[in-house]
Amino acid sequence: MTFRVLLVDDEMIDLNYLQRTVPWDDLGMTLVGTANSAFNALKILEKESIDILVSDIRMPIMSGLELARKAKQIQPKLSVVFVSGHEEFEYAKQAIIIQAFGYVLKPVDDLELHQMLRSLAAKLMQERLGEQEKQIVEKALPIIKHEVLHQWLEGTLPEGEGADLLQLHKELKDEGEVIVVVIELDDAQWKLAAMDVDEREQRLEQFHDFMQKNLLFTPSNGIAFRSSPYRYVGLFKGRQSEVWSRLASLVERVRVETHFTITIGFGNEASTAKQWIVSYEQAKKALDQKMFEGKSRIIVYDPQGELGFEQQLGQVNRKLDAIFDCLQSYNLVGIDDCLEDMFRQVKSLGTRLSVYNFVMYVLTRLEDMNNNKSGEQHELWELPFGKLDELYRLETTEDIKSWLRRKLFELSEKMMIKSRSQDRIIIHKVREYVLEHLNGKITLKDVANRFAFSPNYLGFLFKEETGETFSDFLIRTRMEAARGMLMDPSIKIYEITHRVGYKNIIYFSRQFKDYVGLTPSEFRKKQKV
Repeated sequence: MTFRVLLVDDEMIDLNYLQRTVPWDDLGMTLVGTANSAFNALKILEKESIDILVSDIRMPIMSGLELARKAKQIQPKLSVVFVSGHEEFEYAKQAIIIQAFGYVLKPVDDLELHQMLRSLAAKLMQERLGEQEKQIVEKALPIIKHEVLHQWLEGTLPEGEGADLLQLHKELKDEGEVIVVVIELDDAQWKLAAMDVDEREQRLEQFHDFMQKNLLFTPSNGIAFRSSPYRYVGLFKGRQSEVWSRLASLVERVRVETHFTITIGFGNEASTAKQWIVSYEQAKKALDQKMFEGKSRIIVYDPQGELGFEQQLGQVNRKLDAIFDCLQSYNLVGIDDCLEDMFRQVKSLGTRLSVYNFVMYVLTRLEDMNNNKSGEQHELWELPFGKLDELYRLETTEDIKSWLRRKLFELSEKMMIKSRSQDRIIIHKVREYVLEHLNGKITLKDVANRFAFSPNYLGFLFKEETGETFSDFLIRTRMEAARGMLMDPSIKIYEITHRVGYKNIIYFSRQFKDYVGLTPSEFRKKQKV
């Protein structure tokens, strides 16, 4: 951070002296220009951004004092330092009136001027940092307010920190009912999976811009914010019928004007901040029923169907947990059994659309489970489910069940192949690690910790992949390294002992003989080294 300086003096000798002798760079300053009159200085001030004006006071026609007044009209934040050969009280008084930072007498004491400029730079630095912090806070405040509100609704806000919630959200402070809604982007993961990263981010950003412009009816009507990449939360004031009508219009606009559709879970009216939490939970439960109700619509919370639906959803999710375990372990029989069990429940859904929605829920839920486990979107999920149009051509639940079984079998096989490939990569890294640390103490436990495995599992995996135990591999690697070094007569046997990780030459010699059939000395004699 540097400060831009304009130097003004009608005496060219003084002007050149200050220009040459002041260590501008060391002071964190850049000399933007010099002027030998107040008029020339004003021309520069009209074109250039200046932080500090260093000016003589007594100049012909227009004094430095008058220059400073006019300069501050052009650039109000300008700081002024006066240099003068006159010590008149009136000058000093005028300098104070126009809030000059300093006043230095000629002949200039270099140390005094440098110290004054250094102090001014420190003051400006502090002011500028303060302004930047203020701007950052102002930009971040809406995000902070929304995050606090989201934590309140989720019940994760630390105890005692919700007292001032209404002070943060004055738009909800007036008396009246508030309705909480949760808005979800339909089929987002499926629609975005076929796009490359840039297109995906562009589409999401465009949609987010659309929602920012259209979600709030008027600022006084409530609050809306993005709670996750594919979800928004809204708290709206007004009668239930009015809010519903406006949101229905939003659902239609999204369908017509964007590449997506949205479904909205609609909670009951709430009159206090604590009741917002209840309304929020109701909105989420209503949105969960999208699996059966369909998408691109508003689903109003229904307390009558909540218990039965929660039981139904809980059963489905438990079965999906079991299916996911079977997918990971390549248990095709288990996948088939779970599907048969789950599709007994599907027969009660009533309509073909409900069955399609159910299958979409199954696929989305399994994908979420996989992403949560791996921490990133797994490329394998795009392969079996890339073309879902064939699903909508199926006419019976048996056809749909067969289609889903085939896709899950394909996925499980791909996951198994991927897992084995990853296992091979890990074993390769273990081998590299052993070779790089051959001269040190190496144990299975240390290596397992290095790669975040349990010793038992790494030992099992190593044997499965290589056909030999880790201990046998370690001994073989050390002995082969020793055999190679023994062919070099310049390396002493005790040096080789340490290089391959042994501290005791007797133990090394015994192990080498067990492996090769000869002691290190006998090996060298036989090889005529």
